Amino acid sequence: MVQYLGLTTGSSVLISFGQVAFQSGFNPILMICAWILGGILILPEMLLLAETAISFPGNGSAYYWLKKSKLNGLFVLIGMDFSFNG
Repeated sequence: MVQYLGLTTGSSVLISFGQVAFQSGFNPILMICAWILGGILILPEMLLLAETAISFPGNGSAYYWLKKSKLNGLFVLIGMDFSFNG
């Protein structure tokens, strides 16, 4: 879980720092509040990913987990989404 949280937080800071600064009017207090709120909002997703990773250990994240759940076709769409947006 720490790995996912670190990757999400690290990449989002690098990618969206300028946008957050602009939207907050370059106010440091609002910027910090935005990052804290973003961390709180992403935490349930990270907990769900950690639970799924423990239940279905293997490489491939959501693609692998959907394939193991026998949802034929849906795992192909997720794999395509990851390859195009990933």
